[in-house]
Amino acid sequence: MNNKQILPILFAFALSIPLSACASSRHQFTAAIREPNANFILYVANQSYHDSKVNISVAIDDRHIFKEAFRNRQHTWTIYALHLLPGEHTIHAVSSKDNSTVRQSFTVSDHHWAVLIYSSPRSDSKQKVIFFEVYNEPIGFL
Repeated sequence: MNNKQILPILFAFALSIPLSACASSRHQFTAAIREPNANFILYVANQSYHDSKVNISVAIDDRHIFKEAFRNRQHTWTIYALHLLPGEHTIHAVSSKDNSTVRQSFTVSDHHWAVLIYSSPRSDSKQKVIFFEVYNEPIGFL
């Protein structure tokens, strides 16, 4: 093979490396709870690079919703489609691994989407946090 023949092969190989990395970062979603007339969609993930598995327990208004083990597979989300009455609610999430916790109030008026993420604030940090945020529109995952 001469240089003119090998250049297209090398170019195709070099191009395939970043494309294969993008393919592996596609989001995966698993539906765990699907209540009738769901108006509150909660996406939960372990986004920590330090903890390969973490148990998270979640209650809304003191009603136990789930206690599950989440693996740190980046871009993997578990979906909980819940029916909540309009008004003020409080979510309480806690990690049994390190007792990271979030207790936050939110208001339901129509359909809402929310994320609950277990993570480290920085990649070199051993401190863990649970982040919760509610949105009034469907969430677009990149």
